[in-house]
Amino acid sequence: MCDFMSGQAQILTKVRNKIAISAQGKQFNAEKDRNPDYPIGDNRSCVGFRYHAIEHPKGQILHRFIKPSIIKAIDLTHVMILKQHGNDAYIPKDDRIIQLKSICNRYIDEDIQHDPKRKQTFMRNFIDIIGFFMEHDIYKYKMMKVVMRIVKVAHQTIGNKYDTDAYVYDDKRLQIFNNVLKSAIQDKSKIGVFISQTVDIICFIMKEDIYYTARWFNMLNHIIAAYPYGFQLTNNEYVDQWFIMINSLINEPPNSFELTKYEKGNIEIWH
Repeated sequence: MCDFMSGQAQILTKVRNKIAISAQGKQFNAEKDRNPDYPIGDNRSCVGFRYHAIEHPKGQILHRFIKPSIIKAIDLTHVMILKQHGNDAYIPKDDRIIQLKSICNRYIDEDIQHDPKRKQTFMRNFIDIIGFFMEHDIYKYKMMKVVMRIVKVAHQTIGNKYDTDAYVYDDKRLQIFNNVLKSAIQDKSKIGVFISQTVDIICFIMKEDIYYTARWFNMLNHIIAAYPYGFQLTNNEYVDQWFIMINSLINEPPNSFELTKYEKGNIEIWH
């Protein structure tokens, strides 16, 4: 029997004659139909998936193209930075970034034990890259042209081929997260568009996959608990702009990013 609180219901539920069962117990054609728990116009964060992960063509797009493309972009960026800057690339000089990365990596160590080789590596690489860009001007790197191309294609595929409402959120936490991050983007050039598209994709994955919704918000809550009044700003204008953005999230009302019972269940089961 499948525990639907795991958020992996559609993967674990056996499909017989193309008929699957949603988290709310509704039968639907896994190959042709959208999950009836999330009809068109319903943009809540998912417990299951909007389209069956294995049987539905759109589910296949998400799991066979979009997610692998995101992982490829992160892996490629991580490797390119190492090649250009050596083994010290991901050792920050700013004490605040050191503290931030320490909190995130400790959380990854403690709370992401399921399939650690894949999931811990993905999340560590992402944290490494963010930490690097918090200290180094993104404009300077030719490699970004390749990464920007991958992100652009993934962004268009999500909106055009997966779900036209992909970047619409009924989840207030994602609305806050998306708005705060985008409001910090001052650049209107291609780099600014790239960052905006990256924010969209992150929020989309969090909306669509409870595994990452639960863990990214839980990680953010760990940061808030460690620095309830935010990070102190310095005279380093470039780095400070990142911490102004982080402080904006920290300064949201208490429990703004509290996990749902389904997300807590997902962490408990898929620890």
